[in-house]
Parts: sequence; C-alpha cells; structure tokens
Amino acid sequence: MKLLVISQAGIGDTLFATPFLHELRANFPGAQIDAFVRWRGSKDVLENNPHVNAVHQHDLLQRSPVESLRFLRGLRRQKYDVSFNTHPQSKIHYRLVARFIGAPKRASHLYDHSGRLDGLLVNRTVPQNYERHAIENNLELLALIGAKRVQAWDVAGIWLFPSVIQMSKISAGAEYSSGAPVGMRRCAFRATAAAGAPAAFIIKRIMTNALPCARCGLRWHGSPR
Repeated sequence: MKLLVISQAGIGDTLFATPFLHELRANFPGAQIDAFVRWRGSKDVLENNPHVNAVHQHDLLQRSPVESLRFLRGLRRQKYDVSFNTHPQSKIHYRLVARFIGAPKRASHLYDHSGRLDGLLVNRTVPQNYERHAIENNLELLALIGAKRVQAWDVAGIWLFPSVIQMSKISAGAEYSSGAPVGMRRCAFRATAAAGAPAAFIIKRIMTNALPCARCGLRWHGSPR
C-alpha cells in the first residue's frame, strides 16, 4: 500500500501531523508512507522521522506553474493508493492538489464552506471540529480507511538529526540521545509556532525549557520520549 500525507499548511501544522503519521505506521507497518509539504522547514520536521519513507517538498505558490505541474505529475506517477489532507487545510486548492495526484481514495476534512466541488475532489471525509486540537482532527482521518488509534496522544515529535542535536547540546548544554524525538506539550508549541518562530529559536526554547505558553502557562517540554 502507498500512502501520501499532504500537509501544505504551516510548519507547526506539519508537526501536529506527526502523531497521525505514527498511527499510520502502526496500522500499516509495511506500507510506503510519504509526505508532501510546502515549506523547507516542514521538510526538516519530517525528514528524520522513522515513520516516513520520503518527504516531497515543493512550494506551489512560489514556483512557476510549469515547474509545479511537472512536480505534481511526478507524484501522480507514484500511483498512491490513498492520500490524506491533514488539518487545517480549508482552502479548496489543497483538495485540487489531491485530485490531481489521483489516489483512488482521497481523505480530507469537511469545512464550514465546503461545497459540491469538494465532493468531486475528495471521496472520504470527516467533519472538522475547531473545538478539538489539530492532532485530534488528524487522527479522525484514520477511520476513513478502516484504521484505528493505537495510543492516546498529548505530544508531537520531531526526530532531530545528530548534527542538530550536537548543535543544541553546545548552545543549551542539554544531553539528548541521537535520534530521540523531542516531546513538546502541544499548547505551548502552538503559541510559538503561530508566531512563525524559526527552527533555531524553537530548538533553543525546547532545550532550555525557557518559554511559557501565554495560553495555559505550560512551558516547553524537552525531555526525550
């Protein structure tokens, strides 16, 4: 089975898709699980993730239409069995991308403004719920292909490259094992990710446990998991 997770929104939103990727791997251990992201930072988030086979990165808005069409044709030739549009990707353009890639099963959320055209672009849907966290909304997609949640999630994970871990040790004096995921309380991360913090800033705050969340008062949770 070949699965494609489309996460074209922000870098933080891609991080919130990592529990979903983990659950896909738990349900389909032999599957090819790829991701398609827009931002280089999103690729960095996923590139060392053991649950992902390949990360495809392309900015459809900044690159020329010819380049983007060529790139999407390459994904179409992969002949994915299922594609998932992760939360939140409310614009119809994201579902147009899924339709062009052409997986027989195309899963997405239904948004408040979804119309008839959305029904032609995707064929497996679940209502989005803004009262629930993006992680929970993403996990709702599992049922659309008969998969089940293996465990409860309250953290998201980044698997850091050894070079990044070493850099962080030097700058923050923290000791982390190579390849270990860094756990973050999702509310605290959301507050900083929404502000567009660069990766170096985020890593430093994770390592030093220095930034409280304005929403709930929780601090970064930087212990390996």
